[in-house]
Amino acid sequence: MIVLRMHVQLRLNASSSLKDKRMVLRSVRDRLRNRFNVAVAEVGAQDEWRLIELGIVSVGSDGKVVDAELSAITRFLDSDVRFEMVERDVEVHEAGGEIAM
Repeated sequence: MIVLRMHVQLRLNASSSLKDKRMVLRSVRDRLRNRFNVAVAEVGAQDEWRLIELGIVSVGSDGKVVDAELSAITRFLDSDVRFEMVERDVEVHEAGGEIAM
């Protein structure tokens, strides 16, 4: 079993309130869940209206599939014009230890 853990920070381009941020957050979170079948949660910066911090977790049985999913999630986030990814931290763990990426 392979576990992918991703922490991303997204800087919003046109947010002027927490309401604007939460609309974008809800959209991104739901689209990630539906498209990639991953667990997604806001893990920080809840009161900052120009920054979103997400934790994304996925579990798979094949390293190639998990790697492809990581690439697809990164492309998906990079393609959204509402924000820019300012930080990305990735960890991949295998049932017997950690795999360096």
